[in-house]
Parts: sequence; C-alpha cells; structure tokens
Amino acid sequence: MKRYFEFTDEKSARFWEIDLAGLTLTTGFGKIGTSGRTSEKEYENALLAEKEYDKLISEKTKKGYVEVQDTTGEKLKIELEEYRKWITTQDWSEEDEDDLITRDDFVIIRNAPDQTGIDLLEGKFGKMPKSYLKTLSEFGLSEFTYDWYNKTIMLSPEKIMECYDIVQGEMDFSDGLREEIEDEDGIDFSKFIPVMAGEGQDGRWALLNLSKKDYGQILYWDTDQAGYLKWTYKNLDEFILASFSGAREGKPLRLT
Repeated sequence: MKRYFEFTDEKSARFWEIDLAGLTLTTGFGKIGTSGRTSEKEYENALLAEKEYDKLISEKTKKGYVEVQDTTGEKLKIELEEYRKWITTQDWSEEDEDDLITRDDFVIIRNAPDQTGIDLLEGKFGKMPKSYLKTLSEFGLSEFTYDWYNKTIMLSPEKIMECYDIVQGEMDFSDGLREEIEDEDGIDFSKFIPVMAGEGQDGRWALLNLSKKDYGQILYWDTDQAGYLKWTYKNLDEFILASFSGAREGKPLRLT
C-alpha cells in the first residue's frame, strides 16, 4: 500500500511517501526532485501497523500535503502499442533487404536487472531516482528501433559502469568543454550516467542526471556537436516517448 504526497507553496516544494508491506512501515521525504531520505519501522502486528499508517497519512493531509498518483509507465505502455501499430503501416520495400530487421524486433521488452545490479549502481553513484527505477522495473533492458537500422538499448547496470568511463572520456575530448559547462550552466558532468545508448555506442547518449540540480532528468547528449544541454526530459519515460513521437515524424532521437 504505497502512497505519494506533495506539498508546495512559495517557500518550498516537498514530497512525502509511505508504504506498508506486511508489518514493515516505510516513509520517505525530501525536496521534490531529490531522492530524499527514508526511514523504516516494523510493528508487532498488522493492526498496529495499519493504525500508524492511517494516522501518518491523516497528519500529512491536514498539513496540506496532496496525494499524487504515480503514472510512470502508463503513457509509455499505451505509446508502445501505438508505435507497434504504426510500424505495420510503414513501407520500406526499397531499402536493402539484407540489412533490414524484422517488424517484431522494433520493440523488444526484456527482463529488468535484479537487485544485485541496482545495488552495484547505487554503490558507485548513490541512490537512483525513483522514476528511473520504476521505468526499469516496468520495461527492463528493452530495445527500441526507430527505423530499419538504428537500435537503442536500455543499458544494464554492468554496461552503465563500463559506458560511464566512455562518456566521461568523450566529455574531455574537447579541451575546456567540461569547465565551460560547469561555469556557464552550473552542471557537474561527472554526475551524469548513461542509461540508454545505441547498439554501437557511437557518440550519442541518454544520460541520467544524478546531481542535486534537475535530479532524475534525462539529457540527450551528442558528443559530435559538443552536446545539447537544452535537450532535457523530465525522466526516462518522457525521453522514450519523445523518441517514438520523433520517429513517426521522421526525426527520431537516435543514439547511434
């Protein structure tokens, strides 16, 4: 029984969430856009746990917290089905058939990594944004293709660790670029990790922002053009949605 609440006024924007699983009550709180802090308590019996659960929710709503439904993944599920339908309407018969992938390969949903993989990431980079973990649990290490040739892959934790060093190296390829971005935009590029890449990992990435500023956002990074800091998306769901939308307009956000 997980529920999520937000409180905003002129001075602050905060969240509070609560989850009751068996006899364990977990609460989390913090500034909206950050991972916040969590606490956990176990009760002797279900009656006590449920009583405290109801009490805490009542206290927060009286203070002005408003419940927000988590719709992460819902729009993307719908769009995936629409995208599959759109693929069947396309005619690429003039393309080289030796290079074409099959229509069934345009959207491949694979299993999510286990907790060991998540622990690996958080051990190196810190707590992962909830929106990213939700997308990962819903869609796993999936593959999406936006035309007959270019495949985009959701990276496994192990691959993220490997590609992180590649991305940081690309950032340092242009002299002074890292310092310029930090000075002008206040962005610490070391806090960005790659979560989606092209099959060939050729200079374009979807980077997850783990810095305090814009925590959880996705940056579409093109090293060939020294990056596009203005191409940001609220979360990974929104980036994938934008990629599907662009594909149908002939302008996909390719990562190859």
